[in-house]
Amino acid sequence: MSQIMMQNHFGAVKSEETYYIDADLLQKIKQHLKPQQEYLSHLISIIKDDLEGKLVEHGLNETIHIRGGAFS
Repeated sequence: MSQIMMQNHFGAVKSEETYYIDADLLQKIKQHLKPQQEYLSHLISIIKDDLEGKLVEHGLNETIHIRGGAFS
């Protein structure tokens, strides 16, 4: 799969290049990328949850600091 064969079709102007990928090869590429996409989605979810936790922790620390200062 590291050597992808593409057919290059030039239009009337050289800047109008069109590439076609074999349907079977396209399916293999999709199958290869799907687990990676799922992994990245999971990783992003973990990062978001961690950031939300940090915001809550920071908010709690601020609340404790403010309350601690008021009662001192």
